[in-house]
Amino acid sequence: MWRPVYASLAEMRDWLRLHDPDDTDDDALIRLKLSAASRAVDGTCRRQFGKADTPVERSYELRWSRSWQSYTVDIDDLMDLTDLAFTLDGVALTNADYALRPRNAPADGRPYTYVKVSASPAGDGVLAGLALWGWNAPWPDEVKESTMLQASRLNIRRDSPYGVAGGSDSGTELRLLARLDPDIAPLVHDLVRTSWVAK
Repeated sequence: MWRPVYASLAEMRDWLRLHDPDDTDDDALIRLKLSAASRAVDGTCRRQFGKADTPVERSYELRWSRSWQSYTVDIDDLMDLTDLAFTLDGVALTNADYALRPRNAPADGRPYTYVKVSASPAGDGVLAGLALWGWNAPWPDEVKESTMLQASRLNIRRDSPYGVAGGSDSGTELRLLARLDPDIAPLVHDLVRTSWVAK
């Protein structure tokens, strides 16, 4: 599923220590917070961690890379190569016409994020790809943990209408406005894309 929720209701209830199975009054709100937190993690990482359910066609513009001395194109995250097909300006490419990069992405458990194209464009230089874009399950643990951290912060925010939790007199004051939980950035540091293709 594209742009899924990264933690389940049961996992979040456990995180919040809601162990009474009959206490379901807040379940709908918890689901909403998990969804919002998942999208916040996407925004921080400049990517999403789901995968298309069926092959989807997406189009990208080629650019010339002086360092590679070839055409390259940033693509959406790609791990599952089932039924993968590329065309350049409407002409089908063979495996010899392109190379997925980074080269060691599969060994590192990471997606391909760009393509080197050896074929020359015959028109506007538009590469179209039909693929199961996205990440193979399961998504990284850091994504789930970050989602629950942020959902927990949103949960606290409901009881802090002015954006402040705790108290200054006890040294526990925490401002909740205008940013993600500060622990998220180091958790997902290695998952942040320098460019985000999917919108």
